Amino acid sequence: MATKTQTFVEIYQADSWSDGTAPLEEIEAYVSAVEPKHCGKVIRQLSVLSPLVKLPEEEGQETGCTDFCLGHLKRVRRPASFVLSQDDADSKYVSSVASEQKSKSDSTSSNTSQSQIHQKSKKRRRSSNGEVDSDNTKKRPTLIEVVVGTTKRVDALLLQRKDDGSNPLQQMIDQYGLVLVKRMLPGRAAKSQSELDGWHARTSEEYVGVGWWPTIFFNKQTEEFREEERKLTKEELHQMEAGMKAAVADGKNARRIHLLEGGDTLNNTSCITVSGVAIVDPERGDVVSTSCQERKLQKEQLVALVSDAQTVGRSAVASNLPDRANPLCSSVILAIQGVSRRERSAAAGQGINSDEFKNGQYLCTGYDMYLTTEPDCFEAMAITHSRFRRVIYGIPNHVTGGLGGAGNATAVYSLPGTNHHYRVFQC
Repeated sequence: MATKTQTFVEIYQADSWSDGTAPLEEIEAYVSAVEPKHCGKVIRQLSVLSPLVKLPEEEGQETGCTDFCLGHLKRVRRPASFVLSQDDADSKYVSSVASEQKSKSDSTSSNTSQSQIHQKSKKRRRSSNGEVDSDNTKKRPTLIEVVVGTTKRVDALLLQRKDDGSNPLQQMIDQYGLVLVKRMLPGRAAKSQSELDGWHARTSEEYVGVGWWPTIFFNKQTEEFREEERKLTKEELHQMEAGMKAAVADGKNARRIHLLEGGDTLNNTSCITVSGVAIVDPERGDVVSTSCQERKLQKEQLVALVSDAQTVGRSAVASNLPDRANPLCSSVILAIQGVSRRERSAAAGQGINSDEFKNGQYLCTGYDMYLTTEPDCFEAMAITHSRFRRVIYGIPNHVTGGLGGAGNATAVYSLPGTNHHYRVFQC
């Protein structure tokens, strides 16, 4: 008979993974064609005069980052075809090509006989300033495009003058014959591979056949990569099933303890709502702590306190159970305190510089917590401070749930101001 496999659904909040739907803003920038032999020198000078990234001394400026931050763009590209939108630039480009083609045509016609004799020995070649086909006829100049900077930044740089009245950027433009052409470029890096593919294929009436400018693509920061990384293996699913069974067993045990302590019978159990909690080390697969383990240990301490109080005639606590004597001592807090007790025991007598002591600075780093019910906001923040890796719960809490059960505003694990985030699953 086949056993039924538990289903674990990861809980996402809108604010946690919103980058995949971020709107695209275009930035107006200047680009220019550069001869390959000058490309290296132009790039080095532009890196100083008009860097693509935001400079440290500009961090405090009120100007928005989109006015001059183009760090997501590649500085250089080799276009499939070069199209200039300015009339003067276009005429310069066309006349240059026309003269070169005319010169080559005259040379070819005067050497027709020699061309026919050596036709079979000719090979395709690429010169430093253009492409040559099998007939040794120049097709088009091989030009490279570079991003000079945003129009706002470049226009501001062109107005600046040194003490001698010179302008470094204008000097570089004149030296290498750059022609600044306005182009709308992507204002951010692509958020997915599909979006990047769409940008590469993008054309318009203004840039027919040119496509859009290539951006620096960080695949590990995309939602597609994250989704692939978040996929659970069979071993993880089996471990999560075992962890939930441990939490359910702890919940049943906790209910039994409360019934016995309170003197209730099984016919009057409507007021008993105690969550079961189990903390698991995923590397070993061991249950590190449960709420009932710590509840029993603290109960023994409370019994001793009651006995001592009665001996000297002082009032004692109202209950022998820690989560009845202390309203902040919930099942989640008890389980975390159980890890703390274990860490203290391991570090006892080892000294402050020992590995055992240092490992306990963040009690539950890398551990998984399993709960029968969704923790409230108070417990969810305690989970955050303890540095848990994952939280898996069964029943949602639509009133005070701290993992989104009561709304996105109370999803503690996805709040941008917290210094630790963990994955959340519902069974």
